[in-house]
Amino acid sequence: MSHYRHRISEGGKKYIVIILDIVLGALLIGMLYTENNQEKAQEENLRELAQKQREKENEIEKSISMLSQTMSDYMPGIVCWGDSLTAGAGSNGNPYPLVLDNLIQESITKEFNRINSQVLTRAQRLTNIPVINMGVGGENTVTICGRNGSIPFVVSEDMTIPAECQAIQIHIKSSIGIGASPLRQGAAGMDYVIIGGIKGKIEIMQESYTSPEYSYVFTREKPGGSVHIKAGTEIITSGSENYLNYIPIIFIGTNGGYSDYQDLIAQQRGIINHQKGNPKGRFIVVGLHYGKSAEEFEMMEAILKEEYGNQFINLREYLCTNAMKDAGLTPTEKDKKAMANGQTPYSLLSDEVHFNEAGYKVLGELIYKQMEQLGYFSEIKESIEQTISIMK
Repeated sequence: MSHYRHRISEGGKKYIVIILDIVLGALLIGMLYTENNQEKAQEENLRELAQKQREKENEIEKSISMLSQTMSDYMPGIVCWGDSLTAGAGSNGNPYPLVLDNLIQESITKEFNRINSQVLTRAQRLTNIPVINMGVGGENTVTICGRNGSIPFVVSEDMTIPAECQAIQIHIKSSIGIGASPLRQGAAGMDYVIIGGIKGKIEIMQESYTSPEYSYVFTREKPGGSVHIKAGTEIITSGSENYLNYIPIIFIGTNGGYSDYQDLIAQQRGIINHQKGNPKGRFIVVGLHYGKSAEEFEMMEAILKEEYGNQFINLREYLCTNAMKDAGLTPTEKDKKAMANGQTPYSLLSDEVHFNEAGYKVLGELIYKQMEQLGYFSEIKESIEQTISIMK
């Protein structure tokens, strides 16, 4: 009997071992299965996350593409035509176009560019609205219009462009028969010229920009066949070909060049109309502040206001009223007297004509505010806000 019990006991142990092996094997298989499933789930999650990231980036790319199209349609850039008051004489390196550029970046594009650079991994396309300074000191309206191409420069005497790239004398005048004097203080809009199909560069020969004697030479860019150029041939400037879809800001007239106010308007309109791709007919005309009596200014400003409406900025009136406050300056007695007489306060001037840094700053801010009030930035702001909402 005891022997039988012993055999049962031994047999039970074997069964227990077998059962334990089976259980442990099942547990191990289960663990391996679970681990495998977890790895598959993790891989699937990673694939889903990567897919979502690609979809988000594609959505952002599409939104940025739409934003670029909106910019092209409504705000491809801004081009500022003018003389030394646009170039920025006395500005300490901060002319009003630069002030305007900084305001646009700070108020419109800065936040988009910050988020854009952080979010996109496959493309880093930053958005900006270029502001081009086409100011050259000392120029009258006819010369400015020549650089712009609305009243083109022409060759005033027959000439032959040689086959070689050598400088030859060239005589220039305006297409309306008036003498023109480009390049005396700068080359904006004349980086290159095209004469009779030949691309090259016009340079001025002068001791200084105040010298009474000066002349011009033309040098072709590449050698080729010699070409005879007849008097009256148009000189196509770089300024007349580029920026044609940019919004123009026109601040001309301080140095004369027009016969009366209607002639000034005709020249301003010429620049506006020359911007053939200008979206929605957008532009700004800035009034003058120097060189006339208060009565003459008032007459001129009334005519320009009637012509251009809210696209005209009465600069002199602003300078005599709110500019000092906007600049954060307290008027001196001399300033108060000037303002009472309809003149620019001295605290905003570097000389009797040109502004100082504070003066150019309030001018840039004034132009920005006027453009904003006219809705020139509305489409861009809305498109940027929509893109940012997708990025976040």
